[in-house]
Parts: sequence; C-alpha cells; structure tokens
Amino acid sequence: PIPSTKKPLALGTIKSYKTSYLILKDFHDNEYVLNYDKITMDFYYDFISFLEKKGHSNNYISNHIKMLKTIMNYAWEHKFHNNLAFKSKAFTKISEDVKQRKQVEL
Repeated sequence: PIPSTKKPLALGTIKSYKTSYLILKDFHDNEYVLNYDKITMDFYYDFISFLEKKGHSNNYISNHIKMLKTIMNYAWEHKFHNNLAFKSKAFTKISEDVKQRKQVEL
C-alpha cells in the first residue's frame, strides 16, 4: 500500500514501475552500471540520449524521468543515499507539443 493513503497501488502504476525498471535495467546492462550516486546530470543526458536513439518520444522519456525522480526521492527520504542531483531544476521531465487535429467542417 501507499504509505500516505494506505491504499494499494493501481495496476496502471504498477505497470509503469515495471516498465521503468526494464528501461533502467536495459540502460544499466548496455551503458554503465547504475547506483544511487551515479544518478547525476551526466546520467540524465546519457539516459535521454540512449532512449532517443531507440526512437522513443519525449513524452515517453519524460514518464521514465518522472518515475526515476519518484524512486530517488523515496530512497533519499528513507536515507538509502545522499545524492541530491535528481532534485536539480535541470533534472526534469521533457515534453513535446502534441498537436491536435482540427476538425474541418464541410
């Protein structure tokens, strides 16, 4: 359960965590070994580049950045690490404009 609400995680949230885990594991296995101290701005740029090379959209990448920040914050609050690089304003979600199609009236 979520500590603040005592409610279980939604299935969609669990799926998001699992997907982010697999993405980070792929990065870990193919780029460099990760640990809490290696989550720096260099990691941030390398991780984004890694996902862009795989053809992922900015919104998809941003979801994983957001999830990573959530995990890092939880781990920091529970004193698993002292790395605060993830709290930098530059270590943020990136986004892209999703253009909506205008309906043409006939």
